[in-house]
Amino acid sequence: MDTIPLPKGDLDLISMINQIEELSKDSSSNALVREYLNDIKTQLLNSKTYYKDEELIEIIKRHPYFKNPCKYPIRMISIMKYLKKKGVDVEEKDMDLRVDRLISDLSNIERIEFGRYRVKK
Repeated sequence: MDTIPLPKGDLDLISMINQIEELSKDSSSNALVREYLNDIKTQLLNSKTYYKDEELIEIIKRHPYFKNPCKYPIRMISIMKYLKKKGVDVEEKDMDLRVDRLISDLSNIERIEFGRYRVKK
């Protein structure tokens, strides 16, 4: 089968595929359906890596600014570039909002405005 381009950011796609697999067990043409679904599932699993919030926080904490903060604020674009360098898919849907929420939840970080943060002293 030809490769099918998959949409980005659909995390529930795997559960939907599993439900379709269960439904296809009863159909008469289940061999084609299973082959098609297996192809989509392998493409999906190979195409993206989903990071949990705890993993993202650990990666963000390893940023040089958070290890040795200065009086100037850090911008979100710097953090996003760092995450991209570390292999995180920053083009994922609403990744900037997710990173903003995670950084704002850190205990010693002060949010100056959207996309600018400073370490509290």
